[in-house]
Amino acid sequence: MVNKNVKGYNPNQNRGTSKGRNISKNNKIIKNKEGGKNLYTWYIDNKIDEKKKKNEDIENNKAKYFEDVAINKNVEEYINVICRIKNNKIDINNKIDTNNKLDTNNNINNNNVDVIKKISYNKLVIDTFHVGNKSSLNFEYTYDRVYDIENNNHMIFNDYIKNNIKNIFQGINCSILAYGQTNSGKTYTMLGNFDFLNNLFHLCKDYNTCHNNENKINKVHDKINHKDNNDNNKDATHNNNNIIKTNINMNNSDQHNDIHLTYDELTNCITNEPNNVGIIPHCINYIFNYINYHKQQDKINDKIKEFTVTLSILEIYNEVIYDLISGESNLSVHMIDSNKNEFIIKNLKEVEIENIISALYYLEQGVNNRKIAFTHMNKASSRSHLIFIIKINRYIYSTNTIRCGKLCLVDLAGSERLKQTKATGSIKIETTMINKSLTVLSKVINSLAIMQIKEKIEKNIKEKEKEKNKDNDKDDDKGNDKGNDKEKKSII
Repeated sequence: MVNKNVKGYNPNQNRGTSKGRNISKNNKIIKNKEGGKNLYTWYIDNKIDEKKKKNEDIENNKAKYFEDVAINKNVEEYINVICRIKNNKIDINNKIDTNNKLDTNNNINNNNVDVIKKISYNKLVIDTFHVGNKSSLNFEYTYDRVYDIENNNHMIFNDYIKNNIKNIFQGINCSILAYGQTNSGKTYTMLGNFDFLNNLFHLCKDYNTCHNNENKINKVHDKINHKDNNDNNKDATHNNNNIIKTNINMNNSDQHNDIHLTYDELTNCITNEPNNVGIIPHCINYIFNYINYHKQQDKINDKIKEFTVTLSILEIYNEVIYDLISGESNLSVHMIDSNKNEFIIKNLKEVEIENIISALYYLEQGVNNRKIAFTHMNKASSRSHLIFIIKINRYIYSTNTIRCGKLCLVDLAGSERLKQTKATGSIKIETTMINKSLTVLSKVINSLAIMQIKEKIEKNIKEKEKEKNKDNDKDDDKGNDKGNDKEKKSII
């Protein structure tokens, strides 16, 4: 990813290699003393010819930018890269992965050594010697934040994702992508523990069944209560009620729907389970809790707002788009505004969801229909990119305005090496397609990051120019005042 700032990052260098630890420009070596400045420095150096007259401003803005980011946290980042370390160890003697839990001090324990070590809140080190390299050189990487094996999905959601969801209600789009090699824990991060997720799906089905049965009983009660009030009819009504209730209870026992949860209890299963719930269920739960809270506040404040939430689920498999809700395939992408780079996926089904129950119903469809396969690196390797799209439309009656925001939650397929996966046949073709698409994605994110840096530089330069113009205007005004005073004195 682009903000994975390796010390000595060189944008012209092949990203798959580790050579070239300095940035060169016109045979001039520029040493990076701080790992977090490489991409910014690279952009400055490549644009230096266009800004020779503004070198002083560039250096000032460069210093101010990193001071704000590192110290004051005042600069808003459009792209954040968060790294999560999976619980993997290398056995020193046999050089095989083990799943024993690491100690919190990241030390060698029982002939096992941490290959990846977190050294600060935003830095990690990879020990290349214990993964087969002859060199004992360690590689240091810098991110916006690093989470180790002691941190769970709930912590990541609270730290970084919750505020982005609030922004979606204000019309600001957000995308969250899980990126990494195969078997690195992307699907676990996005969807959570599969046993827990399946139990959650079953609880939703039980809730729907119980809720539907209660509605049937209430409808029967309503019909019966509108009948005549003579004693014979009352007795008949009483008998009918008993028969109906007995039949429904028998159906419940046949379907094994013995668990009766309220909606709040069901949502608490997500909120109060920090370890097993993935980012996607957390986002769905938070969206509807946020909507319900604001609906209650609107009633108190006499304001009327209407929220509509729609959902689409698709996968990209071998460069073909599949709709996991409707089951259609070979969907095509159409550009609707080339100036704004806006596009739509034709015939992609959008369903309106009213609560977390309906959202999890469609999520189960998507998860069950997604393509997975066995490889030598992962027993259940995702062979496609899963994209979970939530659109929120917020209509405000008082101002007659609509705010539309979109949240894209993406569980990417993992990058693979054919030698390690030992893939053949269709699996080999899938691996090639996956690696190709991930390479293109990395180029897109690189371009977005450079655009982000360019905007920040130009914004800071404009602010400096405005400040200088104001200072010059003040100096001119003072000079005019002094000249007028001299003229007055000469007249006197």
